Amino acid sequence: MVQDREKTHSGLERPIAYLHALWKFASLFLVLFLAPPLSAQDNWWNKNWECRRKVEIPSLLGKREYYTRTAAVYFPNGGKVKKKGEDIRIIDEKGKEIPSQVIYSVPYRYSLVAFPLQGNSSTYYIYYGNPHASAPGYSWELKAGLTLETRRKPPGRADNWKEMERLISRSKVVYGKGFRAQIFDGYNPYGPSDNYLSIYRGFFYAPVNGKYGFATVSDDASFLFVDSKLVAQWPGFHRAGRGRRAEHRGEIYLKAGVHTIEYYHMEGRGSQACVAAWRKPGDRKYEVIDKSYFLPVTIGILRGYEKRDNPYPADFYYTLMDNLYQEKEILTRVKFSSPSSGFLEWELDDGMKMRRVKEFTHVYLAFKNYRVKLKRKVDVVQLKEGRKLFGYIVSSSPGKVVLRLEGGTVDIKRSDIVNKKFSGQHGKGNSAQGTAPRE
Repeated sequence: MVQDREKTHSGLERPIAYLHALWKFASLFLVLFLAPPLSAQDNWWNKNWECRRKVEIPSLLGKREYYTRTAAVYFPNGGKVKKKGEDIRIIDEKGKEIPSQVIYSVPYRYSLVAFPLQGNSSTYYIYYGNPHASAPGYSWELKAGLTLETRRKPPGRADNWKEMERLISRSKVVYGKGFRAQIFDGYNPYGPSDNYLSIYRGFFYAPVNGKYGFATVSDDASFLFVDSKLVAQWPGFHRAGRGRRAEHRGEIYLKAGVHTIEYYHMEGRGSQACVAAWRKPGDRKYEVIDKSYFLPVTIGILRGYEKRDNPYPADFYYTLMDNLYQEKEILTRVKFSSPSSGFLEWELDDGMKMRRVKEFTHVYLAFKNYRVKLKRKVDVVQLKEGRKLFGYIVSSSPGKVVLRLEGGTVDIKRSDIVNKKFSGQHGKGNSAQGTAPRE
């Protein structure tokens, strides 16, 4: 059957395993013989950085007393970042560099960076693409949210914590890392759901002083730490059913306030489950730790992508929609979408091609790396006053030309146009193909 990735499983006896395929995306970057608009050059923070993305921070509703004013953003890096993301910088709308922490970054995949919000500013820019940049050495550290990192499991068991530590130290392949709402998963969101390790680390809020109970429910081994102390564990290979009544639990005294939690999970083969539950002082039963108790991190929204010498490069994103399991095969449906305007041409490495489409879905038949190319053509209009406008001709009449820009459309009198270069159905495009793979 088809399982929606956004849905959570209702039980732990037979959780659905997911495989999150890794794709190598390739987006086309235009090489125009005309100079870019002056605004792109004038507003560039530092000419040594090639790429930037605009980020908007949505407002948080229901601020709590432990509101952290911390933001994070995921972005496709197109292979333009250094190996560990040392060149990633966060700049506010006034051009000030903001301290940040790279949570995860792999070239040709994606990067995840966290940073503190500044005043009432809701707009920030991510700069990257400087191969000569060194790590900035910020002192700021992330102290909010809950992250999950999954790794490939090496051969071995986890019949106690020392054995689990050895598995982690020997695991060299990281599938991915990101934020989670709570410790309640029945699949690997970043890779194959067999033979993997899960590492959760986060910050939660204890509402009152008192003795707290913590329990783990897992398939297979799991170890739960609070403030670096092992509180609950369920080592070895086993199913999750024998832990549904909090049989594997422990207690610790906590003062009201912020505390750290770490949860380590090993999965062999078959079904998967890892759940962290607690019983607060005064509660009668154990419950999954609700997401409202983890210190919030606001996830930023990507609003634009520019290159230093090209304000309108092609850009697109993907979303894993669902998986279909058929015996030994796993079919994966993926949604692709592009925020780019202009004349778009898609090319998939299985031979599929599409034109003039901003969004579509595609089914992949095997678990491996894939490449997708997006070609974008733009129209260039040179005005008598000397400016050059880059966009996409929406309509053309004897009296005017309607040009769609990134922020909307503009009407241009033909008498104000000196020259124009049309692409797509308007004539021969003036772009040259180049690719930059990402996840």
